[in-house]
Amino acid sequence: MQESLTYRTNRDLFSNHYLDEHLPETEAWNEIDEGELRDAYDEIVDLYEREKDTAPKRNESQLEEKFIRPMFRKLGIPFEVEESTNRTQRRPDYGFFETEDAARDAFERREAGGDFYENAVAVADAKRWGRPLDTRGSGEHERDFENPSYQIHVYLQETPARWAVLTDGRKWRLYYGPTSHRLDSYYEIDLPTVLETGDLSDFKYFYLFFRRQAFLEDGGGDCFLDDVYDESNVFAQDLGEDLQDNIYEAIKVLSEGYLQYPENDLDEGELDLIHDASLIYLYRLIFVLYAEAEGRDLLDTDNEIYEESYSLNSLKQEVAAELDGGDSKYRDWQDDLSARLDELFELIDRGSKSRGIPEEDLHIPAYNGGLFRTDPDEDDGAEARFLAEHTVGDAHLARVVELLTRSRQDGGGKIFVDYSSLDVRHLGSIYEGLLEYQLHVADEPLALDDGEYAPIEAGDEGNGGGSGGDGVDSGGDTDPDARDVAVEPGEVYLTTGSGERKATGSYYTPEYVVEYIVDETLGPLVDDIREDLVGYDSYSEGGFADEFAERVFDLKVLDPAMGSGHFLTSAVDYLAREIIDAQERQAAQRGVETVDEERDINWARRKVAQRCIYGVDLNPLATELAKVSLWLRTLAAEQPLAFLDHHLKTGTLLWRRLLVSHSAVSRMVLSASFPGFRNTSRRS
Repeated sequence: MQESLTYRTNRDLFSNHYLDEHLPETEAWNEIDEGELRDAYDEIVDLYEREKDTAPKRNESQLEEKFIRPMFRKLGIPFEVEESTNRTQRRPDYGFFETEDAARDAFERREAGGDFYENAVAVADAKRWGRPLDTRGSGEHERDFENPSYQIHVYLQETPARWAVLTDGRKWRLYYGPTSHRLDSYYEIDLPTVLETGDLSDFKYFYLFFRRQAFLEDGGGDCFLDDVYDESNVFAQDLGEDLQDNIYEAIKVLSEGYLQYPENDLDEGELDLIHDASLIYLYRLIFVLYAEAEGRDLLDTDNEIYEESYSLNSLKQEVAAELDGGDSKYRDWQDDLSARLDELFELIDRGSKSRGIPEEDLHIPAYNGGLFRTDPDEDDGAEARFLAEHTVGDAHLARVVELLTRSRQDGGGKIFVDYSSLDVRHLGSIYEGLLEYQLHVADEPLALDDGEYAPIEAGDEGNGGGSGGDGVDSGGDTDPDARDVAVEPGEVYLTTGSGERKATGSYYTPEYVVEYIVDETLGPLVDDIREDLVGYDSYSEGGFADEFAERVFDLKVLDPAMGSGHFLTSAVDYLAREIIDAQERQAAQRGVETVDEERDINWARRKVAQRCIYGVDLNPLATELAKVSLWLRTLAAEQPLAFLDHHLKTGTLLWRRLLVSHSAVSRMVLSASFPGFRNTSRRS
């Protein structure tokens, strides 16, 4: 699996676990004849060897003629070229079609003034070899004014195609219409690298995804790429649900660990604080696992010092090996694991510089956010002070690490959780699904009765077997062992506010609803800005994009019940994308040199988050998770999380009113202005 990292980049489009473990078991993977695969590999290698020395020297049109179009043909793709003479026209270079006849029909349709892309199965854009695909060019070459990833997004919105290919000959990318708005969500193969491996299984990750058949719809209207995307989503959804179940267990295990560690001297009167502090501790672990996941680039996981002394990835493997070996060395009178994790949390909180580590040896910027506060004072929350003052024994903590990092397969074996398959919104949904649980300590034997814990009357016991709340709930009313002891006296257990063992559904606003609300709320305001700037004087001087951005920064977006920041994160994406659109228009009209090359999509996201975004929530953990979500979305790894402290607050309705009335803002947009959609819940 590690070898695949040298040639394959998957940025939040598909599930890496699905690609590595499940795709090779599918009919689509195995139905490809090995002879066909070998022939395709040999032909593409021959073409590459013939052109590799001259390709970097060619301009865009020469590269297309000599390498990219021949590649399309070797992949069996019927295509037609969309010739454009208008510098500002937003049309993809190529349409992919089901058959050669369909491609000719598209040509004739265009000549007759019709829609060239009407029946395209995909679109494609080609760039010169080595051209950056995520930013505008230097201005030295034709079409350097374009941001290729943004252009692909526009093409997918303005044509019927669902999939798009972007390539410079060396790198081959796939973009999907519903996720292209993020600009950095794609699947990429480095062609020379995969060819140099000489491994047909590696080559298959290129061939299967970019050949003609990848784009052709079946009887149900889905193509191979649709299936991979859908199955990846199913896997991520299942993973999120499994992880939520494991976190449910981990809260109990961790809380029990705090209660049982002798030096903590805790009692049942502090259960609410123990529960809330345990949830924060668990989210510290989840954040690190997410940040260390493949492709995130948030922590320096390749650094030897980090890997050996701090890495949670290394620790989880040590814990797994120890627990799988039987007769574990972990004891609850020891706190070695807690001490090691505390060092990791301190490194993230204060940065590597605070530990005296030279930057050239290891560079971890100071996170400096409430979630990882390791030196709290009286102004910090009670949960942070609790975690700084109490510890948990190794046996309990090893079990917690196990629950968060491994899950069971259908066959019963355990695999490590693929956190790279989870989006920020999944982390938020997991959190929101855990909100209604309350922590208890049993003072008498409890059984599960129709999904709820209930006392067992004398003589009413079944087979027994208390398990700290791990007993299996079969529904309660038909199982003859329904009165078996599920929780022994003194054990920790969780219930919902209604007394149920587990919640019966997940609570979050679906993604399509979030995007609809954000578009309907912010779209008219952005349109107003564009109208105000029609004929703007500085356009001729190249100042339109800057003025547009400043007008956008004057917008203030408030979510008065932000939860984990789902709406706010989507708002950041939307406004940042509009800023890039303004830059694209200016670059096309006045030249790429009139646009600051450092003002890319990540710059736009950070500025929008800093200047436009406000949020309030009653729950302090929600506030911290919203900060984390925005921090992760803006890729502000070089900035402390505190850059959002003044905009995301914990408070009451009174605080919300004060925020609105005292902020020096030109406009305040409430994302809760759609009460029919807000806090949508789904019960299954």
